[in-house]
Amino acid sequence: MSPWDLAVVGAGPAGTTLARLTAAAGARVLLLEREALPRYKPCGGGVTPKAWPHLPPAAAATVRWRVAAADLIYGGRSVAMKARGAELALVMRDEFDAALAQAAVAAGASLREGVRVTGLEERDDGTVEVFVAGGPSVRARYVAVAAGALGAPLFPGRGPRFAPALDVELIGDGRIAAVTGDFACVPVGYAWTFPKRDILSVGVASWAERPGGLPAAVDGYIARMGYGGLPVRIRRGHRIPVGGSLLASDLVRGRILRVGDSGGFADPIFGEGISYAVASAVAAAPAVLAGDLSAYPRAAEGELLARFRKLAGLRRAFYGGMGAWAAAVGHLPALGGAALGWALSR
Repeated sequence: MSPWDLAVVGAGPAGTTLARLTAAAGARVLLLEREALPRYKPCGGGVTPKAWPHLPPAAAATVRWRVAAADLIYGGRSVAMKARGAELALVMRDEFDAALAQAAVAAGASLREGVRVTGLEERDDGTVEVFVAGGPSVRARYVAVAAGALGAPLFPGRGPRFAPALDVELIGDGRIAAVTGDFACVPVGYAWTFPKRDILSVGVASWAERPGGLPAAVDGYIARMGYGGLPVRIRRGHRIPVGGSLLASDLVRGRILRVGDSGGFADPIFGEGISYAVASAVAAAPAVLAGDLSAYPRAAEGELLARFRKLAGLRRAFYGGMGAWAAAVGHLPALGGAALGWALSR
């Protein structure tokens, strides 16, 4: 059998978007996912407005809640912010990713589930061999690593830095209608609540060099928010890529590229990754279709990486000044609304 034009490792937002865009343009695409879909993925599940122009219509059906309000908490102060003209859509990643994968299949990609990729090797014939646990290898002209932190061993070269996070899903009653962020519970990080009808996604993350204490921090946050009596559905740790920790030159090696979390595409301050994962796939697709992967790092640099580096440089100042910011928003509610609208739409 002739090699695939593209093999994509990982069926998250980046991998499925890249598979869909390239398959729709006529490429022979193989999408490999290590688990059976739908599968649980620890994630706040916030999809910002900038992602929707690049998502298939089926994705909208997975939205569980839309919010335009956020409560900012710092120490004993809590201030409400209301955005105008911008909403955060909240999804469960098992439902969302499965819908994106099916859209890729509808566009012409082939999906294989329950496949664990163990290695990649470039061959002299201009292909990449993809080794699979317990099965025959496959070959493709190009391979995209889109498996998040799990994809790091597959890519030849240094990977992004990852920040630790802990997610807890609680069974709620559907009455909470605002996102909440507590910016005083961990160093250089925050705790959050993302409401999704009957599910509350609660978590904590820190971008400090040695954060530690995340389990105690999330437990304290749950107690302070009055969630202590809610049943726990899932509690799981994961890692968030630190945006700005890679250079454009780190994204491609030979015929192998990386997108999404595997390429460090996440907001360096808040850790928001879905829209940036999608954006990385949008940047990569034309390069794959043209057979010139060098165009991908250039596109990513101009659209994403330069911005990430600037934001990463502001991270400590942002968290260090959060107390003053909370006080300012408390006195000037319009300022908070404008900031929230900017954060959702940028």
